[in-house]
Amino acid sequence: MSKKIMINKRILILINLFSLLLISPAFSNETISISGIILDAKGKPVKKADIKLVDKDKENFASTKTEKKGIFILENIKAQDYNLIVNKKK
Repeated sequence: MSKKIMINKRILILINLFSLLLISPAFSNETISISGIILDAKGKPVKKADIKLVDKDKENFASTKTEKKGIFILENIKAQDYNLIVNKKK
């Protein structure tokens, strides 16, 4: 499998884990934080990957980049449904 496909599979797993936190309407008036680690197919951290949180209207809601250990944090996010998009340019 190509490196890009493996990264995409790992990203989808992370997105599924985060979606559990974002679905509950009980959090509608609260803010949340979303954090994670982006790894490549070999399990190594992906640094400087673009992380975007997009709302249901496909508008960019928040963004950041991973740091050298592949870690990202999005803070003070209104609890609602989002898509998490991760891109890494070569």
